[in-house]
Amino acid sequence: MQIQAVRKTHILDCYQEMLEDGVGDGSITLMHKVLSAMFNHALSEDYIRRNYAHGCTKELGIYNNKRDALTQAQQAEFLKFIRESKEYSPYYWMFEFFFGTGARCGETIGLTWKNVDFKNKFVKIDHQLLYELDEEGKRRFQICPPKTIKGIRKIPLTEKAVHALRKQKEYMLKHGVIDNHTVDGHSGFVFLTKKFQLWSVVQLDIILHKIVYDYNSIEVAAGILEDREPELLPNITAHILRHTACTRMAESGMDQRTLQEIMGHSNLAITMKVYNHVDDKRMRDEIEKFDEKRSRDSRAS
Repeated sequence: MQIQAVRKTHILDCYQEMLEDGVGDGSITLMHKVLSAMFNHALSEDYIRRNYAHGCTKELGIYNNKRDALTQAQQAEFLKFIRESKEYSPYYWMFEFFFGTGARCGETIGLTWKNVDFKNKFVKIDHQLLYELDEEGKRRFQICPPKTIKGIRKIPLTEKAVHALRKQKEYMLKHGVIDNHTVDGHSGFVFLTKKFQLWSVVQLDIILHKIVYDYNSIEVAAGILEDREPELLPNITAHILRHTACTRMAESGMDQRTLQEIMGHSNLAITMKVYNHVDDKRMRDEIEKFDEKRSRDSRAS
């Protein structure tokens, strides 16, 4: 193909075929860097108007540096630390919502009360909140469409997620901020910072870094006092929270297509990357389910 004819869908299809052929993330990432550099050069020389390679690996969930989901124990410790922390406890219900829905960061910080259906236990995802350059080159909060067409969806809420939203609403009513900022016609944002300002993705990742740093500092000191190895939390980003939520749903036995719809994945292969992530506990749980089913079948016969 001539470079002017290449579009994003061609690059996505290429990477998808490589994934299905068993090519590793690192190899695809390496090729992606070469392609991106080539398209950037073509862009600078006015051969093309856009670099269609931009964001393709991220859209397919291809990462050179492996980012694992939190284990169930790590997730529990993370939430317990936030709940008991004077500094971080105002964010507790937001993180419960993250783990209960698997919504993307921009979707979560952009969620408004208008999109919460307590009666039917759904949240409607039809936009995200981003802090980026506008058409005039000024950085500001903007309401943007979801990452993909599949991103427009309704997410069913677990009981924990419903409880988290109710508690968050109580908290905001108590502080008189239920009606808050307006961005591009959207107002009444569900989750705000401690100072009741809008979140940005960067701010959230900074807070997550601080939480992990503080937790690990305390755990290292406890390990020394108790003469044991500290059990540290890994680096946590907003994407890892989403990956963790997806992993918990997969562990529960949720079917792949349902999980794909809930997560808003544009391609089932992205969802399958979560199903293919197997640790010792998941293997043990699956074997126990198998033993239990075989025992029931034996009794029935």
